[in-house]
Amino acid sequence: MASESVENAEKKISKLNSLIIEAKSKGLDVQREELAVWMSKTFLGYAAWDEKNIEPNVYQFRAWPAYKKDAEKMAAELAEFERDEVNKMLDTAIEELQGVISGKYVRRPVPSIDWESIKVKGNQFVSGNRPVYINDYFTKPDFMVNEYCGKVDRVSCKLPKLAY
Repeated sequence: MASESVENAEKKISKLNSLIIEAKSKGLDVQREELAVWMSKTFLGYAAWDEKNIEPNVYQFRAWPAYKKDAEKMAAELAEFERDEVNKMLDTAIEELQGVISGKYVRRPVPSIDWESIKVKGNQFVSGNRPVYINDYFTKPDFMVNEYCGKVDRVSCKLPKLAY
């Protein structure tokens, strides 16, 4: 079952990458789909880990009252759940990009964020006077410091602390 869902995801990633190339050749914005490819590969990696590490996940599920009763079942099903969600995300991305390429959908390009010019304005982080959500309020592995998850250097970040 796992190899089938991984194989399906890999085929969809390949198809989406081909559509990305086609869309780029037409001058269309594909940042959403590039994010979907990156996220898919990332979560397929998480699913592979979860499949081999059921006991640590049982422990984690037991720590939450809402999941405690079904911890073993949830841990056993987690990897396949993640793979199913990756496949759904890829289906959506493929369908949307096909619609954009055909002209069925017209969408605004993803705004570029200049991560080095982010300022605090009132109680918000802003870039060019537009609010941005910095997905960096927590520690994350270095591979997630990118254009999709925020290019904010956690170590030398000069942003002022917000008062809550």
